[in-house]
Parts: sequence; C-alpha cells; structure tokens
Amino acid sequence: MACIVLLASTAASAQQLPPGYLGRVGGVDNEVCVSPTITSGSAYAAANSIGGLIVLPNSFLTANSGVLQSIRLTIQSTQTAEFDIVFFSAQPSTVFADKTTPALVASDAFLAQPVIKLTNSFSGLGGNTTIYGADRIGRGVKEVGSSAYALITTTGAPTFASTSDAQLCAAFADD
Repeated sequence: MACIVLLASTAASAQQLPPGYLGRVGGVDNEVCVSPTITSGSAYAAANSIGGLIVLPNSFLTANSGVLQSIRLTIQSTQTAEFDIVFFSAQPSTVFADKTTPALVASDAFLAQPVIKLTNSFSGLGGNTTIYGADRIGRGVKEVGSSAYALITTTGAPTFASTSDAQLCAAFADD
C-alpha cells in the first residue's frame, strides 16, 4: 500500500501548488501579464516612467523564488522607441508615477536589478500592434512575497493611443 503525504507549513501553502505539481521534475512555468494605466494622446519624454510601479501578482509559488525567463511588452499602436525594464527584489518604498522621471530613494537602491533593454520592436502584424521582447534572460529571482515588481522607462518619446495601450508579461520558472 502506498501513501502520499503533502507536507506544508499551513493549509494555504498546500493549496498554492498548481494541479499536477506532485511528481513533477523541475519547476513550474508561470507567465503573468499586467496592463498598467498609462497616459494617452501626448508624447512621453525620454527617461519617463511608463505606468509607474507595475505589480505582477502571483508570480511565485510559496518559495517566492524562481528564474525570470522572458519578458514581453505588447503595445496596441505602432512604436519605435526603446523601453527599459527594471525589476525589484521587493516592493520599493519609492513612489513611481506615470509619465514622470523616476527618482529612486537611497533605501531602495539595493532592491533594483540590472536593466533589461527592449530595443527591437516588431510591427509586422499591422499598424495596431508593436511587440518587444527579451528571451533567455535566466535571472534568478528571490522576492519577499509572491509578487514581482517592475518599472518601465523609455529612452524615446512614445505616444500611446489609449490608457490601456500596453501590456507587460513576465515568464518565470518557479521553484
């Protein structure tokens, strides 16, 4: 007779495991997408934040760690500007507002991870979509909680068609 026992520190921890998790070899792939509220109709300036601090909820299982595999920024209008994305290892205390230049407070400096530059845009699907992406990132991530935190900035002067024109997706291999 075989017996399977699931050990967890709380009932809630046991419930966070995805279906079919037991018996798997390796981690769990998880993609989280968020559409930040952005300003439409007027150009952003170089170094402006796009959407302020972006919270990617439920990015991690109970270990709150994993590997950032890829990111994708999809915009529902034609864009050519470069976008930079910085992830944080915990929620920063700095307040980041849309369409302003970020000013990281000193106590948040060690939370910032190296920038991921999105320099190649693809608009080959017509004038209503631009896709940026970075694959094979392979960056280990250990968060304080289950959410990931990111900030998008631009080096150009994009103008967005609507307040929900952009979507950021991050794919993680969760521990």
